[in-house]
Amino acid sequence: MATFNFTKYVSQNIGTTEQVVYQVPSGQSSLVISLNLANKKNTGITVNVVVVDALSTDEISILHEVPLPQGSSLPSLGRQKIILQENDQVKVSASEADAVDAILSVIEDVN
Repeated sequence: MATFNFTKYVSQNIGTTEQVVYQVPSGQSSLVISLNLANKKNTGITVNVVVVDALSTDEISILHEVPLPQGSSLPSLGRQKIILQENDQVKVSASEADAVDAILSVIEDVN
């Protein structure tokens, strides 16, 4: 019987530089089941989420300059799930410094 590792990853104070929120461990595949982004600023901002494919190094936009109003949060994947392979990454950035907190939930070691 298969066993799965349900895990969460938290990143705080994400700003204008892309921050790696998650990287798939070596020898594993993962299923991203949710990503929530919260605006900590007193003004509206925009957010970006990309997946970096480890094999090709391509950055695939999941969210691109999506508005996030003051004091709000965004469940960015909704009902969608994303399968990631070994060493793939999820990166988040914002339009202002120290603007966003992120929490990403994954199922690891999916084979």
